[in-house]
Amino acid sequence: MYEIAVYLTIMFLLALYYIPTIIAFSENHPNRWLIGIINTIFGSTGIGWLGALVWALRAVHISNSQEGSNGGESGLNLTVNDIKRVKLEFPRDVSSELERLHNLLEKNAITEEQYNTLRSKLISDQ
Repeated sequence: MYEIAVYLTIMFLLALYYIPTIIAFSENHPNRWLIGIINTIFGSTGIGWLGALVWALRAVHISNSQEGSNGGESGLNLTVNDIKRVKLEFPRDVSSELERLHNLLEKNAITEEQYNTLRSKLISDQ
């Protein structure tokens, strides 16, 4: 019976220690992983635990504008804006592309069949 009481006490204290992390993950906070790391490493200082708790409870600012910065106003939501994938497209210079393909053919880097396929595709894209 004593072992169960010790086990339950330890579980209660761990749950109490990780309240900031639990809140951050339950609220899907954009910095939940960082809050969890700070809570784990600096939580025992008291100030780290309190700081993580305040950060976890801090509401994320969502801008009304599509161009607006979500979360940047508070300074606490470091990763609220996800990285946006972009595709860079450069204007195509067909003559230089054809020259590059021909050089590859001469160096035997591509076969005649590959050259003809790529060349016809390049010309048809124009």
